[in-house]
Amino acid sequence: MKRSEDQEHIRKLQQDWKQLDELGDRSSASFAEIKEQLAAYRVKQKQVFFKELIIFLATAVLILSVTLTSLFQAPVIFIVIQAGAVVVAPIIFFVLIRRKKREGAVVYDDV
Repeated sequence: MKRSEDQEHIRKLQQDWKQLDELGDRSSASFAEIKEQLAAYRVKQKQVFFKELIIFLATAVLILSVTLTSLFQAPVIFIVIQAGAVVVAPIIFFVLIRRKKREGAVVYDDV
């Protein structure tokens, strides 16, 4: 009984080795194909970078324009918003840290 099981295991191993050999026989991509894929990847990354840069700049201009408009059009409201942010931001920060501790998430000690 044991001998037949051993023979079966050997047969399965040989089949697996044949499959591995067949997988290894595939020709790899040529240098030109790899170079072409790399060039296409670089073009795609460049497009993504410029898209993100445009979104970042548009957001920055929007934030600055809203801030400057509120500062020059209604300076009292601007000062109230800034004072409120100084008071409310730490409260929100500690509430979020407390919630993460309750959920068992990793919280940075040095924050």
